[in-house]
Parts: sequence; C-alpha cells; structure tokens
Amino acid sequence: MDFPVDPLYSFGHGLSYTKYKYGNLKLDATEMTKDSSITVSIDVTNIGTRCGNETIMMFIHDKFAQVSRPVKELKRFEKISLNPGETKTVSFIITNDALTYVHPDLSTYSDPGEFDIMVGPNSEDTLNTIIKLV
Repeated sequence: MDFPVDPLYSFGHGLSYTKYKYGNLKLDATEMTKDSSITVSIDVTNIGTRCGNETIMMFIHDKFAQVSRPVKELKRFEKISLNPGETKTVSFIITNDALTYVHPDLSTYSDPGEFDIMVGPNSEDTLNTIIKLV
C-alpha cells in the first residue's frame, strides 16, 4: 500500500481541442415521491477558441440504502456540440427508475432517503447536490 490506488484517469476522462466550464447546477425540486420526477439542469460553456463536443454525465449515489451501493453510478449522459463562447443548458430527468436497485431477495425497489446527484464531464470533476425520496 505504498503506492496510490487511484486510477490514472477517471471514468469519462477524455481529450478535447477546447475547454469547458460547468456551472449553475439547478434542481426543479429537492424532494420527490416514487410517482414524481426531478429535473436537474446544468450550464456548459465552451471557453476555448475551437468548436468541440462534450459528454455531460450524471451520477447518483444512494446514501442510506439497505445494502452497500456503488459510490457513483452513471445514470444519464448527453453529448452536445458547442461553438467557442457558446453556452447550452443540459437537463436530466430523474425518475424512480434511476433510484431503484436489486435487493437480496431479487426484488427491485428504491429506498426512501437522500441521494447524491453529481453532474460533470467525468466521474471526478462534478458539481454535486442532494435530493430526497419520500
């Protein structure tokens, strides 16, 4: 254990001919029921001098599940094209399907509680917020 155990590149890491700025992460609600949904939106700006394509990823983590869950699960992604200086707002809809998982008895359902929502270009460089399933 004398060496770092982190991966050299995070999931989703890639090269581009331009740079992007992420900001203004917003939710249309902070609580949802199993029959409702929440829309998450984020602004992505091309701050470079060339046109480029960017993949925006949304990860979810169930903070209080009945069984151990992955720290980050990729639930949604979208690829966009941006001209230099252009900003686009990308939205993801979170439904109960994105929060469910298989329990030890092989049934699938979601546990009430808090969920971390992470949006960004890869699994490390994310903007984070929390929603609650009631």
